[in-house]
Amino acid sequence: MSSPSARNSRDIGIYFLDVGQGDCSVIIPPEGEGGAIVFDVADQYVLELFINNHEIQNSDVIASHLDIDHIRGMLGFLRNHASEIDRVYLGLDRYPAPGKKHAVCGAADHAWGQRSPHRW
Repeated sequence: MSSPSARNSRDIGIYFLDVGQGDCSVIIPPEGEGGAIVFDVADQYVLELFINNHEIQNSDVIASHLDIDHIRGMLGFLRNHASEIDRVYLGLDRYPAPGKKHAVCGAADHAWGQRSPHRW
């Protein structure tokens, strides 16, 4: 991995993190063109190391779908980084049972509290 200073300010960084079984990818746009985009969080620890090493201060988080190997670390990541996350998008390939809320949705609700607008 290269450090943020090793990248040209007009480069797009696309990273596929080694999280063992599962997925976690990060897109870092050119400087001044918005925050990072995180796709899936299979391993919270690996993603947090990457974010700290690359000095990422804000991001959108996308869960492609709700299989455990794509969201295993998302709940903890949302709790620890709520102030740095702009939006969360969930790919709902199936819906929770009536009256039930998925754990990731509940974590996002808790993390942002009354912050508006909720975009998911």
